[in-house]
Amino acid sequence: MTLCRRCIHQVCSGIALSDSYPLHLYRRYKASSLMVRDEAWEKAFIQQKPKDVMRKFSDEELLEFHRKGLTDREISEKLGVTQAAVNYRREKLGLENNYKPITFSDQQLLTLYNQGLNDREISETLGVTQAAVNYRRGRLGLASNYIPERIFLTLYEKGLSSEEIAHELDAPLPAILHRMKKLEIVSEHGVAEAEV
Repeated sequence: MTLCRRCIHQVCSGIALSDSYPLHLYRRYKASSLMVRDEAWEKAFIQQKPKDVMRKFSDEELLEFHRKGLTDREISEKLGVTQAAVNYRREKLGLENNYKPITFSDQQLLTLYNQGLNDREISETLGVTQAAVNYRRGRLGLASNYIPERIFLTLYEKGLSSEEIAHELDAPLPAILHRMKKLEIVSEHGVAEAEV
């Protein structure tokens, strides 16, 4: 018995997939007309209706959420429909998309990078994805500020200075100082500045 036939028989007999819609299985497994002729299949196909029937929504509902500034994704979640349905209806009504991508300048990235923040920390600060920061940093020719914590702590425990750690890890000094501050480690660089 083929996988398709076994699946159809399980659905028709109620053994498995009791909440599945047979038409979905028919399309998915490309059941032949011979399989569909099976009496149990026809009975299940006629009696069973999809559980996730698309909820209908009015133009007024869409307009209300659109006026509030919600994006298509947010509107679809509120209305319980697909994002594609909201997008289609919004375009049909001639409404602009409320989605505005969050952008950041090279200067903002450089400022945070020079403070020693890594890509994850920069992305959290700017409210963008880590991939966006990584991409832009790469285009600017900047090395990653990522410092493996275990290696960093090992070098620190050996008594290396922040400059020596930066040299060993081939990382910018601000990144090392930022990591020390984050781990609440006092660097001799900071101590020297405090004594002056």
